[in-house]
Amino acid sequence: ASAIAANYWMLMGARLVVACAHAVFWPVASPIAVRLVPLRYRPMAMSVIVTGSSIAMIAGLPLGRMIGLALGWRATFICIAVVSLLLLAYFTFVFPKLDSGAPFSLRRLPELLKNPALLALYVITALMATGYYEAYSYIEPFLQQIGGMSDQSITIALALFGVAGVAASVLFSRLYDTRRFAFLAIAVGGIAVALVLLRVAALAPASAFALCMLWGVCGTATNVALQAEVIKVSPEDASPVAMSIYSGIYNLGIGTGAAIGGVASVGLGMGSIGFVGCVFVAASCALCALVLPGAVKKVALARLAAARAERRARRAERSR
Repeated sequence: ASAIAANYWMLMGARLVVACAHAVFWPVASPIAVRLVPLRYRPMAMSVIVTGSSIAMIAGLPLGRMIGLALGWRATFICIAVVSLLLLAYFTFVFPKLDSGAPFSLRRLPELLKNPALLALYVITALMATGYYEAYSYIEPFLQQIGGMSDQSITIALALFGVAGVAASVLFSRLYDTRRFAFLAIAVGGIAVALVLLRVAALAPASAFALCMLWGVCGTATNVALQAEVIKVSPEDASPVAMSIYSGIYNLGIGTGAAIGGVASVGLGMGSIGFVGCVFVAASCALCALVLPGAVKKVALARLAAARAERRARRAERSR
């Protein structure tokens, strides 16, 4: 529908349909991935699926740009439609079937939202996504206006975000389980550093490329680590719901960040977007370091106490 849109409103309607489909798919993708593999391989499963998504979103921009420049913007949407149909066939005929499990009752939603670790993760996500996309949404005009880079150089810079996602996947699978909170805090802090250095790095193509690599590694690592934490701290039967809330907050951060970036680029100049975005990401990093570990520990202790109480109740019932 996007490829054959005759006017703006038809294109907008088609994009809204895509957004709704994305909102349904994304919250269940990661929980399904971890159910497909043994417990010891769950970090790798999370790494693969979230990194794949991050690479697709980041690398899709330069790829779509190249197709659009060569064949027109409608050709970009046609290519996406063909790939989507192939994936639909794969999920229908090849993908393994899984039990649906026990349904999540909406009555448990208030209890889920009282989880201090989840609340901390949601605030961290909102701040990080807002700051990240405040700058990333305008990276192309930024590199053109501030860095004076050519179209070809900008395409290379955007593609490096996707290449960096592969490195982030390796780092996550090897380091996350042993140093969870340090990994997340360093990844978010790396985004803040990249945003602070954005204006200076844009003055030379080599430094801009290096910064895009740093930005991409830290962004993908943060994304996968946040989702892994959401799944860890939420009850197993509630993880799709917890992930749907996470996805909604992340998407809200994307939209809010883009809006703030637009205001900043007009009011303060295009060169300011890195500094403005850094404010939000730095706040997110502070929460990762100072608040999240205590909140996760509180949830773990509550689960341990509940498990002990359940064991005592079972022993008491058997002794009767």
